[in-house]
Amino acid sequence: LSRESTHQRASSFALRTAMTPHSRAAFNTVSYIAFIAIACAWMFILTPAYGGSQACDMSWMYPKFTLEPDVELASSTHALYRYEDRMHASHTDSSRVSCVVAVVFVPGTGGGYKQVRSVGSASARARGESSTSSCDLRYYAVHFAEELSIYNAAIMRRQGKSVRRALRAVKGLEFGHELANARVVVVGHSAGAYAALDAIADIHDEFADVTVLALASPLAWNPVALTRDVCGHLRDIERRWRASGAADIVGLASVAGGARDRQVSSLAMASVDALVAKGNDGDRNDARGTAFAARADALTAVGVSTDHRCAMWCKQLMDAAARGLVDAFPSAMSAAPATSAARARVRAIADALGYVDSGDEAPRRTWVFGLNARAFEVVQERAASGLAAIVAHAFVEPTFGLGCLFALICTASSPLILRDESHRVESVIASFVVYAASAVPARRALGSARHRERLVLTACGALAQIPSIIAWVQCAFAHVISTFPNVMDAARASPTPMSPTDAFACAVVSLSMRVTPASYVAPPRAIDRTLGWILAAIAAAPGRVGDIVVPIAVAHAFAAAATASRRRAKRE
Repeated sequence: LSRESTHQRASSFALRTAMTPHSRAAFNTVSYIAFIAIACAWMFILTPAYGGSQACDMSWMYPKFTLEPDVELASSTHALYRYEDRMHASHTDSSRVSCVVAVVFVPGTGGGYKQVRSVGSASARARGESSTSSCDLRYYAVHFAEELSIYNAAIMRRQGKSVRRALRAVKGLEFGHELANARVVVVGHSAGAYAALDAIADIHDEFADVTVLALASPLAWNPVALTRDVCGHLRDIERRWRASGAADIVGLASVAGGARDRQVSSLAMASVDALVAKGNDGDRNDARGTAFAARADALTAVGVSTDHRCAMWCKQLMDAAARGLVDAFPSAMSAAPATSAARARVRAIADALGYVDSGDEAPRRTWVFGLNARAFEVVQERAASGLAAIVAHAFVEPTFGLGCLFALICTASSPLILRDESHRVESVIASFVVYAASAVPARRALGSARHRERLVLTACGALAQIPSIIAWVQCAFAHVISTFPNVMDAARASPTPMSPTDAFACAVVSLSMRVTPASYVAPPRAIDRTLGWILAAIAAAPGRVGDIVVPIAVAHAFAAAATASRRRAKRE
């Protein structure tokens, strides 16, 4: 009776809008339609037919890797290698070398230093075939022991520290720590671009010229940011990037793979808007400025879609990117302000890739089942948002009115590119569809027993933490293998598994699990449910799903306090 009366008091609040039986039936129908539509979309996305057949040609090379033994990075498992193509290194005309540009490759999640060979060999061929004299591009690659970095912010921060040390080491090896001639290009694949931006935001003023080429990198938001620490890491990089002035003097080119890339399929995910915005006025650079973003299949010099790993060996893309890097650094470079130099580099790369600023993010769109290809991209962008929507349903029963409010809150919390005028309506609709579709599994999980709210919230919080913990275990195991039998050294060298915020949330959830279902009381007050629901709606925005630990911790804290109060009342 106490639990039922508590439930009725929460229902009387305005946020918990009462529905007539007809309205409830209508919403249930809409939710099932949305759920089936998303399920069918994923079934098609995961088939080989989506994105077309593999059209990339294989890259060929004669690789030679040399470990730089005197370079100490942030971890004993990290290393720096120098790359040369044996075929072209033996035919290099030293008389044509009038300047040197260091190119540092940073691998992504699960990647390794050997991925540099395609772009490195393509640059050697492009320079040999060039009719004009150009700088000698000397390639280096950072090795991260195939860490699953994108799931764990501590690992990403450590990789950023390693890239900072690697860049300084390369500067000493190639330029003797002289600023005037220190020109560097950082090629980042997938999450490797995060480590590159993290490092360059702090040390770009130590080089005369810095250019970043991001391949298949989700620069706009992390699609698997499932912990609060990971969510905050990218926002911190964006803040430091703009505050340091890198947005004005560092050239940035971002290339998304296209439909074949199931991880970074859309141009919106690879957008550079948040990294080149001027304050809060929304002004952004384009190909005529210091940054641009494009899809591989929309580039006239590439013309093919690449899957996530293929982006580092697709011959069409590697040849065009290498040509852009060679053209960006002619031997006869006149002294110019940093901003003008960055614009010139970006313009050369854009021209070599065949970038056309048409204002259409996907000129090669196709229609499937009567839907535009952009609809399938949106489904992939919102893959993790359903978890936050289920958390919202655990607080307040879904209705049409709350679905509209949920969509507005979610859109207002979305990355800059999704709040842009061209994506705003699309973002609102997509958020509502996610809210409606997630009501189906939420109803099945919650059922009619109110104590299941605790189990559902706990399950969502646990699912969000599992990838980060797996990434940490894999990293710690690599340390144990490299330092065995000195296990204590491995323990000291391993990063912390989670941030204090995530650890506190996990502790609150774990302590609440000690409360038995019979004595558990869901957050009793309407204000408690409202606060949790709003926080869950904010967390449903792409790139912010990791923030669900906040409403989950709030719910468990309020519930534990209510349970303790009830026990005291019984004793009295």
